Amino acid sequence: FSSSNFPSSTTTISITFRGVPYITALSMVAKKAGWEFYIDDDANGTLYGKNKGDVSDIVDDRIVSGINFISTSGIAEDSTYQKNFIRVIGDNHENCLILWTKKASSLTPWIKETTIHDTSIKTREQARDRADLEFNENGIARKQGQILCSGMPSLDPTKAIEIYIPYVIEGIYQIKEYTHTYSANG
Repeated sequence: FSSSNFPSSTTTISITFRGVPYITALSMVAKKAGWEFYIDDDANGTLYGKNKGDVSDIVDDRIVSGINFISTSGIAEDSTYQKNFIRVIGDNHENCLILWTKKASSLTPWIKETTIHDTSIKTREQARDRADLEFNENGIARKQGQILCSGMPSLDPTKAIEIYIPYVIEGIYQIKEYTHTYSANG
């Protein structure tokens, strides 16, 4: 097992591990830093952004009704982690607190706010960039659920996939996780 494909980060984490397997330690550190961790098919540990919703890199396979689609479960909008009011508080430099607030154009039917304290933020521009990043990640409800299909060898949780199941889900979505099942029937 090797570790590679790790992005750089300004997040500092202080954790002591005793008697914890290496893979568990990596997963815990990734989660604390706001990343997700998996082992790819080359046995390399890979980190990727958590819930980024990036759909720019699409796998070759598609899920299409009548071709490889079998069933769905729980396809719905999930607003559990949606935030429409984000406040970023940075460093208190020379008795001047760095602060930026971003809110949705409409706060109805509720206000779901989050406050981020990050002392590595030294300028107002950095605070604004962080607020924009958090808002882009958490400003909208995400469609989630499970899809059962066959013959999908190129799945990768860092990529996106095109899905066409009429009246249920259509479009390009990020692959969050997947499970391959092998059997005598294929």
